[in-house]
Amino acid sequence: MVRTRFAPSPTGELHIGNARTALFAYLYARKNGGRFILRLEDTDVGRSKPEYSDAIIEDLKWLHIDYDEGPYKQSERLQIYKEYLNKLVEMDLVYECFCSPTELEERRKIALKSGKPPVYDGRCAQLTEEKKNSLKSSGKGFTYRFKFSKFDIIEFEDVIRKKVVFNPKIMGDPILVRADGVPAYNFACTIDDMLMGITDVIRGEDLLDQTPRQIAILKAFNAPIPRYAHLPLIMGRGKKPLSKRDGSTSVLEFKQQGFLAEALVNYLYRLGFSPPTEKQILTIDEMIEYFELERVSPSPAVFDLSKLRFINREVIRLKDEGQLLNMFRMFLNGDSKEIDDRFVKVFKDEIFTLSELRDASSFIFDDGFNPNYTAEIMKKSKFYLDRILTLEILNVFVSSLCEDGFDEMNIRKFIEAKGLKPLSVFMLIRLALSAREKGPSLADIVRLLGAERVKKRIELISRCL
Repeated sequence: MVRTRFAPSPTGELHIGNARTALFAYLYARKNGGRFILRLEDTDVGRSKPEYSDAIIEDLKWLHIDYDEGPYKQSERLQIYKEYLNKLVEMDLVYECFCSPTELEERRKIALKSGKPPVYDGRCAQLTEEKKNSLKSSGKGFTYRFKFSKFDIIEFEDVIRKKVVFNPKIMGDPILVRADGVPAYNFACTIDDMLMGITDVIRGEDLLDQTPRQIAILKAFNAPIPRYAHLPLIMGRGKKPLSKRDGSTSVLEFKQQGFLAEALVNYLYRLGFSPPTEKQILTIDEMIEYFELERVSPSPAVFDLSKLRFINREVIRLKDEGQLLNMFRMFLNGDSKEIDDRFVKVFKDEIFTLSELRDASSFIFDDGFNPNYTAEIMKKSKFYLDRILTLEILNVFVSSLCEDGFDEMNIRKFIEAKGLKPLSVFMLIRLALSAREKGPSLADIVRLLGAERVKKRIELISRCL
């Protein structure tokens, strides 16, 4: 059975790059009738926090990426790693390294200056038992390094990268267990993949060079080698790694800005993968149907916020009015009577994200209406006429109000009689009610406010002109 996993480190919020990795691993498992496992790699005690673990689980739930097993926590599996370290000791595949971080950094700098690879030179592998015992007696701490350099050329067929070849002889011996007894990434990750029966490892290409080390550990235990697929990174502006300078980078930030889960998932789905359909918005079942890991591009995917905004707008438009009514009320923190079916019909075509709803609709609510401010906006507008004529226009508009809106023909008769420009007249009325030139139609504004509130606003505005 196909078994994939998503194994984030809970040291921060869920990055969209990791979210895409989770999505692809989930889709691949579902496409092949397999199981999707969640594993939290929380052995970095200093940076891993329970609140980040909880947030990752919540984000996956929000994105509708359901796991079948887990969440497994590496911090609760330390005894397992210790047992497998002892097995490697028995096989003479690890050695104790007494080099301090300061010493290692100095040697790394020297190697770089001389044009050599900045890898560990293996000197502690040559220490005698007498020397090691002496160092231990003096209180010198040590790590365990894997004898990776003893292995021959390691090559594997990556689903996305195709044939990949590494030479362990020039890569150095990696640390498997740190001086504090906590397993390093390569060791804990590999033991977990082996014991959890992971058949397909789908992850970012930034971990590609760790793969030969993990394969060597698996070979040491005569364990099956998973199939690997290293996804291209998601790039930002200038095709540089996506960072804060590009705006939001975490799932939580996009959620807080009013992007919908369906939109974000649909967009991540298309970062590096093109489904064979012209349909813009896909359901999870449709994503599973079209997904082919072999068709993921090896080229970096460039994050385009404008495309995400477009997809989000389409998802909003596809929602039924009942769903949007609840969303709008929740996002505006209330169930005000002003937020009804008419409100939804008007603003679902006005916004790209739910966060824009607050600004786009603020003039509808009485606490967002300021007659003094509105009067100043009107006076500064290029459409403003003199005070007497403006008041006359507002009075004609009030007299044209009816139960379901206003009598446009009555206003146009006034415009014709005065020789005015229709655009200037209707724009002044719009400004009086909303303090903005763009947005819903005047007819929609009047319907949303209702005749009595319109009259009240015109009365207040008239006093301030």
